[in-house]
Amino acid sequence: MQIAAEPSPGARTFKADDANATIVGESYTKTPASFVIRRGGDAPGKVALTFDDGPNPEWTPKVLDILKEKGVRGTFFIIGENGTANPRLVQRILAEGHDLGNHTFTHPNLGETPESVAGIELNATQRLIEALTGRSTRLFRPPYFGDAELLLRKKSHRCRWQKNSAI
Repeated sequence: MQIAAEPSPGARTFKADDANATIVGESYTKTPASFVIRRGGDAPGKVALTFDDGPNPEWTPKVLDILKEKGVRGTFFIIGENGTANPRLVQRILAEGHDLGNHTFTHPNLGETPESVAGIELNATQRLIEALTGRSTRLFRPPYFGDAELLLRKKSHRCRWQKNSAI
């Protein structure tokens, strides 16, 4: 994915009737815009399987067994707390050819989390993945993805989000 454009505010002009102290007309001189995200890598007939909030000691092994049986790969966005509690599952995920992604350490709503705390959340999970696997990850999925726009708006250097860069 690429961020093709960032949000921009709109602008309006108003026509007032000064005698009656009322607005009698308005027009947009610039339309407001939200993020524009470009998605790439379209592969007809293929889907990306992603799993969030693990590893879970009950369900992750079952999912891994099914994926192995079917010869399918997936991406697991792990919560640091769960990875700390289940380190062998984190290692198994990678050993079986799947990708690992950062889903924060305690699964907070990042749109409501102070930047300093969000940085700790991301850093702790990143370091956990590195310690358990010897590898880093560039994959990140914010919890409650609806708040991703708020996270991006902060232009957090921790996430290394940059305009027009591959994510």
